Amino acid sequence: MKIIKANNMGFCFGVKRAMDAVEDAISSGEQIYTLGPIIHNEEVLADLEKRGVKAINDLNEVDSGTIVIRAHGVPGSVLRLAKKKGLKIIDATCPFVKNVQKIAKSMEDSGLKVIIIGEKAHPEVIGIAGNLMHPIIIEHASDAESLDLRSAAGVVCQTTQSKQNVSAIMDILKNKPVKIYLRDTICNATYQQQRTACEIASRVDLMIVVGGRQSGNTKRLVELCSRISATYHVSSINDIKGEWFDNVRIVGLTAGTSTPDKLIIEVEKALKNGR
Repeated sequence: MKIIKANNMGFCFGVKRAMDAVEDAISSGEQIYTLGPIIHNEEVLADLEKRGVKAINDLNEVDSGTIVIRAHGVPGSVLRLAKKKGLKIIDATCPFVKNVQKIAKSMEDSGLKVIIIGEKAHPEVIGIAGNLMHPIIIEHASDAESLDLRSAAGVVCQTTQSKQNVSAIMDILKNKPVKIYLRDTICNATYQQQRTACEIASRVDLMIVVGGRQSGNTKRLVELCSRISATYHVSSINDIKGEWFDNVRIVGLTAGTSTPDKLIIEVEKALKNGR
């Protein structure tokens, strides 16, 4: 069975930067907290916990120590609260996400109604929206159909959105009776990852996408590849089933941006061993 691997998969710049920030913080010997899981990978999180890094969901859970802001970013109010509590802050927000926050705020300050194309419950979107007065969040094209816009709007995108979803939503928004200004803020690394995955999916009998179950960009890869070929989402080698590969000659392999190299290598090895 032949395996075709994506050239660009696994940790993106933002995730690697956040992981490096945590590693540097551990070496300081201080009590380290991350606001939310630093990465969508259970094995990595378990290892960090053993080394004293605690993931919390709310700043009210701590009164001292160092807090690491993950790549998804947070609203400015969260950073202000952390400073007020006297916590040491390591802001590992991805620079591309920071840029989206700035663009969205600039749009609002100029009088535009801000629309965010993204997942309402995703931390990145919550961070962007949290800096605005009354943003509109659109997840799917169907959400845009009933949207009643009365004034000009500026649109930004969650950095891990697919261009297909953004295009479908924009096709509807452009028909609204107001001016619509789009800033395509999809991360280029995400776009290239998605493009490569789709290209591989068109050449194989089956696609394997490796990544955490909670990883938005991994789920997006699964969604895109599923439109082209049979696709399975695996979070570890334990998810792989031998019957998937009956009569399969060529398998494609890619991974989400929060998937560590170690896990990708383990899955590739399992595939080569015919598991």
